[in-house]
Amino acid sequence: MPYPFTVLIEVPQELAAVPYEQRKADHDSVLAAYLRTFEKRRFEQETADRTRGFLNNFFESILIRYPAGDPQGHILIWDLLQPLGNEIIDLYAESLSKYEYSRGTQIKYLSEVRRLCDYVIQKAYIPGRMPIAIAERYGTPSQPVTRYDSPVHAVDDPNVDPALVGESLRYFLDFVRVDYLKKSRNHDLARRNYVLIVVAVTSGVRATELCHLDVADIRFDERRIWVRFGKGCKGSGKRQRLTILTDFAAQTLRVYLKHTRPVLARADVATEALFLTQHGKRMTYGAMREALDRIVDLAKETQIEVPNSFGWHDQRRSFTTGNAEKHPEKLIAISRLLGHTGLGTIHRYIRPSKRTLSDAAKKVADELSPTT
Repeated sequence: MPYPFTVLIEVPQELAAVPYEQRKADHDSVLAAYLRTFEKRRFEQETADRTRGFLNNFFESILIRYPAGDPQGHILIWDLLQPLGNEIIDLYAESLSKYEYSRGTQIKYLSEVRRLCDYVIQKAYIPGRMPIAIAERYGTPSQPVTRYDSPVHAVDDPNVDPALVGESLRYFLDFVRVDYLKKSRNHDLARRNYVLIVVAVTSGVRATELCHLDVADIRFDERRIWVRFGKGCKGSGKRQRLTILTDFAAQTLRVYLKHTRPVLARADVATEALFLTQHGKRMTYGAMREALDRIVDLAKETQIEVPNSFGWHDQRRSFTTGNAEKHPEKLIAISRLLGHTGLGTIHRYIRPSKRTLSDAAKKVADELSPTT
């Protein structure tokens, strides 16, 4: 989070007139109601916990001066929903930029705040045994985060690295399969991590979807992977879909199921999960992220080419970019394999190199204006 700062703005009379204890209790009630929607929409518990932690840090990091004698020290949701909220968000966005947070991080933080404010405006009452309309106690709420507060999207950043595809991807996979395995204390976990990466880059499956895969979801005969916990859209719930199982991924999974998973499985832990921890339980996103961070650090030490910021979502970028370069006429099919409902999102996952873009542009130019 950015360095804490104090907002030197005159507080509206309707806010100062409400006792602090009431403002804080109402704030806690609304925030708890918002987080309960994560459960109703079947979000991962880790997502809810991460959002709760961010929002608590956000509100506590921005200090505000109320009239003398008022005990409030930091902003509450009511301060954001008043006209002064626009100035608070301006200062917050400047703070993110000043401390050189990446564009993606800036967008993520501001989007979290915007979604909370959207919820409060839509559900414009304070929950309780006798719900009270927000307007009655704090005035009519308004959205403080607009599209003008967000920086250019990360995909439009000229400094964003291209996706790992082709020879670069093969070098990286070879490094994980050989060098990373040798340097790992637990070879079975290292082999499992290698298989996770192979499945991700060949199928476009998200990290959380990988966690929820069961053994039965790998349909070898159909050459498909059944994704049962796909990301929903605007609270629609989990989506199910089929994606591809390449020959390379199938061979890798067969070896894993025959030699590695039985070692990780435990008789006292019943689970159908495909990817297991060393305790025989289903793999978690936190453990996956920690494992990949370790792999990337070792790769960089070994001078293996990887993007500066390389996480599990970059595996989807490798899948999308590689297939888009080979089959540009099949973007609709690739989009469906990713779990998207249309083409409006796929551009975020296509990150070709400058050389690829240059060669493609030259090819098109030659076809449009052939030399005699």
